[in-house]
Amino acid sequence: MKHALRLRARAIAQHINQDWHTEVSASVCSRLYSYLQEFDYQSIGLYMPMRDEVDVRPLISKLQKEGKSVYLPKVINRSDIAFFHYKEGDTLERNGVFSLEEPSADKKAIETALDILIVPAVHFYCGYRLGRGKGYYDRYLSKYPPKHLLAGITLGLLGNEPFPQDEWDIPMKIIFSPKDDDSSLPPLLKQDA
Repeated sequence: MKHALRLRARAIAQHINQDWHTEVSASVCSRLYSYLQEFDYQSIGLYMPMRDEVDVRPLISKLQKEGKSVYLPKVINRSDIAFFHYKEGDTLERNGVFSLEEPSADKKAIETALDILIVPAVHFYCGYRLGRGKGYYDRYLSKYPPKHLLAGITLGLLGNEPFPQDEWDIPMKIIFSPKDDDSSLPPLLKQDA
């Protein structure tokens, strides 16, 4: 079932209009940024987005201008991720099975828990994350749960589709996604489409 949902989300993502993606990403990031104001934090884990993920790059820039330390994930030893400090303008390399933009190998990973971790996902249901199927975040979170906040972020391409959870799945405290009204859905998911 999880594999089928991932395939469905990937198919939908291929038809996403760039204007819709930009608008929804800005809206989701604005709500996330407002929520972050409730916390006293210095370090935050984010990510470089894939096409079917919320574009958080403007948020990264904004947080860095405020003096926050931003960390990005990098796949290490093929089965784990670690987080590395990132400053706007740092060199990023495309690596791994998903060809993600990651910090260069010459940096040292943070070896303590981040204050806040924002986790992207294909889909969320009842607070649980459906990732890409490699378990990177599951393994990372079992070692380094964030100090203040574990939040999920998604474009919401699959609506409210249920999926089974596994015993190692860790629920998010809060999920940031497009609003639940029909106007925020990608055109392919609107009821009249």
